[in-house]
Amino acid sequence: MYPYSDDITNWAASNECFVAASVVSVAEKGGDKLNNPGIDLFKIENGKIQEVWTFAEQQSAEDKFWG
Repeated sequence: MYPYSDDITNWAASNECFVAASVVSVAEKGGDKLNNPGIDLFKIENGKIQEVWTFAEQQSAEDKFWG
């Protein structure tokens, strides 16, 4: 069975080159659940996403869940 996964975006702010978004990663697989706030940062060039960095509030929980 594949895990269920979703991101909830609370807010986003941008300038010409970057978009920062406050997100909550929500996922479930088997009996395990993940509900982890964080920040996603997108680098934009020519109107397209070129790079993405994700920063989880609880990185160890994220690693344990997906590992």
